[in-house]
Amino acid sequence: MPKLRQSEKRVFKTASGRNYRDAEDLNKEKIKSFFENKGYKVTNIKQPWRHLVATLEKDSQKHFLKMASGPGIAERTKNEAKFNKEVFRLVRKNKIDYFNVPEIITEGYYQKYYYFICQYYDSDLTATKNPPDPKNLQQWLSQTVKINRFLDSLPNLDLPWDQKENEVVEKYSKKHQIFYNEVKDLSLKPILELANQIKDCYQPALNHGDFVPWHLIQNGEQLILIDSEAASNLKPKYYDIAYFYRAVYTTLGPTLANQYLSLYLKTLSEKEKQIFKPLFKSLLAIRILGGRYDLILENKKVSPPYHQIQKELLAGKII
Repeated sequence: MPKLRQSEKRVFKTASGRNYRDAEDLNKEKIKSFFENKGYKVTNIKQPWRHLVATLEKDSQKHFLKMASGPGIAERTKNEAKFNKEVFRLVRKNKIDYFNVPEIITEGYYQKYYYFICQYYDSDLTATKNPPDPKNLQQWLSQTVKINRFLDSLPNLDLPWDQKENEVVEKYSKKHQIFYNEVKDLSLKPILELANQIKDCYQPALNHGDFVPWHLIQNGEQLILIDSEAASNLKPKYYDIAYFYRAVYTTLGPTLANQYLSLYLKTLSEKEKQIFKPLFKSLLAIRILGGRYDLILENKKVSPPYHQIQKELLAGKII
């Protein structure tokens, strides 16, 4: 497993203080035997990074296994399982047909390592990051916005990620400063200042937390939302919108990003737009800083779209 930078050790912590990027190497053969002894056929077992994943098959039904490789990672993975359970229940209750989340089949432990087993989907993502490919994302943008609005409408969910969390805004400010210090680009100073304005307009709301096209699976006429480890009721309102916009803009280009934002804005009342605009500007600045920090971790150069989105945000051309 890759060694964590000092800044990663400081930034990526759960509310209990554990690091959720500190991964351990798991023994794939022993884990495969563990599930085979439970009657599963195990295929495609691998550990890309923080999780071991595999395809499980029993009684002609395919399932997806996700196992956390450390205690901090387990806290996030349990959060994902709880989010999926709650949203799956509410989707069914509200008879939503345009999206869902994978149903959690079972949970458990292999030795000290937490895992869940959920529905398996053998379908394409709406777009990919590596390599960048918009696929047919454009045709799914309206449906993506409907998912955002459905999540906007939900009451607080009982998520374990939130139970010990406090001083949310202060933690955001500290994280932004760490990102800025690591990136070492003075042109980002006004972006940092805009990011810190979140303290003046912060409103907590339910967010998926990692809302991107490569976490949306095409399932017939339905979208399946996956990888909800970072879901929280305490993230700033509209966080998912800024997250999706920045990811699409810097990976797939501004055209799709602006189409998405335009579609979302059309769903807001004038009163909601007054709340949305200052929040979105600050949140987009936050996501620009986060994206630049990720480039350092991935040893990648800053691409032109990052300079462009920064320039347009500060010039007031995005919103």
